[in-house]
Formats: sequence, C-alpha cells, structure tokens
Amino acid sequence: MSRQIIAQNWKHISISYDPISGFEEKTKPFGRYTKQTVIERVTKLNPGYRFREKPDHGFGGYWVNGNGDTIEIMPDYLK
Repeated sequence: MSRQIIAQNWKHISISYDPISGFEEKTKPFGRYTKQTVIERVTKLNPGYRFREKPDHGFGGYWVNGNGDTIEIMPDYLK
C-alpha cells in the first residue's frame, strides 16, 4: 500500500504556445497543499482547462486547454 503525503510544496509549470514566439514554459511556486487541494485549486483558478489522468506523472495528471496550452503541478522536489 502506498503512503499518502499529507501536504507538500508544489510547483506550477505552464506551457503555452504563441505562433509568433513559439512555446513558452513558466515555472513558479504553487504553495504547500495536499494533492486533492491542488487539484481543486487549479480547476477553480483555470476554468477553461480540463484534468487529464496520467498514471506515470508526478501525482496522476495535468490540465489541458482547448488550444493546447497545459498546466502541470509537480512536487517541488522534482526537477
């Protein structure tokens, strides 16, 4: 049985595409939350994005917008 992490520091990684400048990746701290709180906050802050499951990902998924922009929330200790 896997151990659940109660709260940890997260980082917010957004990747957007602009036809003129190409892909742009921004990383910033997201805060100290539980995994479920992170999912709820990102969904609330970015209503146009939909959560996609990805079992091999840091905590199970990422968010994608209809135009292809993505948001990932990763544990801060992962580089």
